[in-house]
Amino acid sequence: MKKESKLKKILFETISGGVGAAVGGSLAYWVYAPQTLDLSHEKYTFIGALVGAFVGSYLYYTKDYKKEEESNKNYPK
Repeated sequence: MKKESKLKKILFETISGGVGAAVGGSLAYWVYAPQTLDLSHEKYTFIGALVGAFVGSYLYYTKDYKKEEESNKNYPK
């Protein structure tokens, strides 16, 4: 795969996964503790989920692409 398409896929998966995790985490926190409607906690949950999703997807896709490139070397073009 080209380097640009790798970066686009990593960024797309990071953004979609991070937003989904952040929204899910914020909703779970809001449902779990509705008596404390302090938005700073949800903000930190959102930021933490974005950072975690970026790091996790970067590590996953770098390992995944290395395996894919090694397996593609065995097939004739």
